[in-house]
Amino acid sequence: MQPVSQVSVNHMLGVHTLRFDDTNGDTITVANGVNGDSKMQVRGALMSEKVVFETMRSYFSSSGTVVFCLEEHLERLRISAGLMSVPMPEIDRLTAEISEVAVGDRSIRVTLGEGGSRLVESSPCDFSRVGLPVSVGTFEVDDSPKFPSTAKHGYRSAWSDSASLQGVDEVLLVSSKGEILESNNSNVFAVVGGKIVTPPLDGRQLAGVTRQSVIELALGMGLQVQEGALLLSDPFDELFLTSSLKEVAPVSSICGKALKSGSVTVRLQKSFSTLYR
Repeated sequence: MQPVSQVSVNHMLGVHTLRFDDTNGDTITVANGVNGDSKMQVRGALMSEKVVFETMRSYFSSSGTVVFCLEEHLERLRISAGLMSVPMPEIDRLTAEISEVAVGDRSIRVTLGEGGSRLVESSPCDFSRVGLPVSVGTFEVDDSPKFPSTAKHGYRSAWSDSASLQGVDEVLLVSSKGEILESNNSNVFAVVGGKIVTPPLDGRQLAGVTRQSVIELALGMGLQVQEGALLLSDPFDELFLTSSLKEVAPVSSICGKALKSGSVTVRLQKSFSTLYR
């Protein structure tokens, strides 16, 4: 059965969009409809040009649907767009389009292309990714990357491809010196001697929105948090990843070597899960 499309106009903002509701309840898409482009035409245009994107999560709470740290996500998208010379729409336009697709517990992705095309899409939250253990491999990154590491750009897909080839959930991005910088979809934290350690934001990784929330949450719980170098060869008591879609997820193995989840990770998982529920 084909998705049902609806043309909607937000007269307050002058936004003309095409909204596609998947009749199976899977995906809701708002495509830029100014030029009469269909969803597939917009997606085709984005596949052939330089893009930046942002992923976020909406929660169904007692007060209605809430998008986790929406302002922070849009600010990071603005920074990515600037670094990659991709046009950034007005914030009010994007906010209106995100509200169209944020209906309950959803995974949301905003994609912007250098030609001005954009897609705002959501799908039901994949709860198999929320807080569950993840296996990781490694991927050595260039010390002088062609594209800025602080931007969420489409060329990051190569790292996800590497994870698939290695048969793992994600890959840790490692410098030539063996430093763990981040993973392809997440920020990285370790627990060493009861202290939480995460790589500093030194321009070689994304400034994770969930990363900052977890740091603030941990400090509020009385835990010690330190920004510092993490070497792949370091001994860890615990290792976990953070992102908007997986929240706080323990690493179960690195390149096939098993790791155990610990009490610090579990405490953070429980506390984070109450933020919007």
